[in-house]
Amino acid sequence: MPLQTGDHPVSADADAVSRLDASLGTLVAKGRPIAANFYQSLFAAHPSLRPLFPDDMSRLERKLIDSLVTVVGLLRKPSEAAGILREMGLRHRELGARPEHYPIVCRLLVHSMAQEFGELWTDQLAFEWFQVLELVSRHMIDAQGPQSR
Repeated sequence: MPLQTGDHPVSADADAVSRLDASLGTLVAKGRPIAANFYQSLFAAHPSLRPLFPDDMSRLERKLIDSLVTVVGLLRKPSEAAGILREMGLRHRELGARPEHYPIVCRLLVHSMAQEFGELWTDQLAFEWFQVLELVSRHMIDAQGPQSR
């Protein structure tokens, strides 16, 4: 199932989409700890990013998990993906996100998921989540335009 725009074609086969979809129950159930762990790790590793975020992170933590659920859904509806990811990229640009932030987010988010999923986490699932997050990042960066690169 290709999800692509511009020069960034990426495919997720049906089995990969099914595994990602199956992981959503755990993601939602453990969403708050995953998000809290992610943001704590992000701010510890990159304190200069903290000012880009609100003081109260509870709403943003919920939104992060909701966005991940949306992203997996987009793998089954690639025709809708470009517009949604473009909007996400533009919103993040307005909030101060820069292209160099995206790899940091991908790495720390997958790490946070791995910590909270425990034994349910596999190397295959880590690879597939990382691939999807990189794909989303590329689309969001493209939406930000050349001025952000």
